[in-house]
Amino acid sequence: MTSPSLPLAPTSLPPPRSLPELPASAVLAAVASLRAIYCPLAPSAADIYRHHDRLLPPPQADSGYTSGDDDDGSLVAKNEAVLTSLRADALERDFAFRWLSTLVSRADELRVTDDERDQLVDEASAVIAALTVSSSPDSADEGGDCDAEDRGITRDFSFPVAPELAIPPVCVRLFDADLSGPDHTNVGLQSWGASIVFSTLACATPGRLGLTRAALGPSPCVVELGAGTGLVSLVLAALLPHVDVDATVVATDYHPAVLANLASNVAANKQTTTACHIETRMLD
Repeated sequence: MTSPSLPLAPTSLPPPRSLPELPASAVLAAVASLRAIYCPLAPSAADIYRHHDRLLPPPQADSGYTSGDDDDGSLVAKNEAVLTSLRADALERDFAFRWLSTLVSRADELRVTDDERDQLVDEASAVIAALTVSSSPDSADEGGDCDAEDRGITRDFSFPVAPELAIPPVCVRLFDADLSGPDHTNVGLQSWGASIVFSTLACATPGRLGLTRAALGPSPCVVELGAGTGLVSLVLAALLPHVDVDATVVATDYHPAVLANLASNVAANKQTTTACHIETRMLD
């Protein structure tokens, strides 16, 4: 039988700088390939093979020297090993992150329809979120699940900064708490894709979002309403001093459990990051 094609290695994709020149089909296929590696929604390769086999007529008996099932099982194992290797490869992950970050920051330049652009940004942010999950035995072997509720996990984010600022990437470590309880109003315990996309854009092109001294003034107070895990607030607190803005950042939320997790994340990053003054407050 014909085996399903494996996704391309991220470093085999077109260079990020060529994204505005590519047809929509090529960009969509590239993002789908990255999603298949890092947060597959489809069944595993083994499930695909098993389903395909059930639809085929029983195979003819072979000579006894070679087993078709053994060959299929060997191919499945080989393909799964390739995917596992790609997921664990730091170079491939870093390239995928930078490729997707470029796509998000240059989404307006892509040769796609508005609906396709929205789809690409949504899917790219989902894969970026999966790429920032700290490695664990489960995630290293199986990849992330972009639509599943996460258990409590720690995420390490690293956002490349505009080259003209000549500083290292902005790094933030967050804890996303468990959402398995009966309270359905505590969605702020998890990092949302929109906050990752915003943080990516803020670091890559701060001037585009008005994050300049001319726009904000020398010492503004920046308030984030419904900060959740605090990603955007922490990124801004780390970034703004490098654009000559001495801001006070206030991260707020209304839910007690979310606010407690937010305060914990802010405190944890204060120990490792030189940044603007940042504080948390109840939103009422």
